[in-house]
Amino acid sequence: MTPLRLRGSDAHVLVNRGWLEGGKTRDALPEVATPGGNVRIEGLALERFPRLLTLEKAGGKVRQTIDIESYAAETGLRLEPRIIEQHSALPDDLARDWPPREGGAEKSEAYALQWYSLAGLAVVLFLVLSFKKNE
Repeated sequence: MTPLRLRGSDAHVLVNRGWLEGGKTRDALPEVATPGGNVRIEGLALERFPRLLTLEKAGGKVRQTIDIESYAAETGLRLEPRIIEQHSALPDDLARDWPPREGGAEKSEAYALQWYSLAGLAVVLFLVLSFKKNE
């Protein structure tokens, strides 16, 4: 994550630039090349950063996750309420193999169809198997 000052403003936006292999301990940060001057970033604006795990007290200098409000309070920067997931290439040796986004409403509709179909099958099987055959 790198704060990027927006042109003509004192506001910043956090840019998720990618990742690289970490060190042996969380106390030593890896060296990351950060471009200077004016930079054009292309990517996706995310309203929130996915939080897989939040630790109460993380050891070392590496953050497990980031909260925009607390980071702004800690650094004194005026941050926009979104994070940019960088997709443009820069010569910084960071990996940017982002996982695909979820399917959205179509995925939820497919799950609903699947579960309603299973419920319908259960009702049909119950009715068919609940009647005894008289021989």
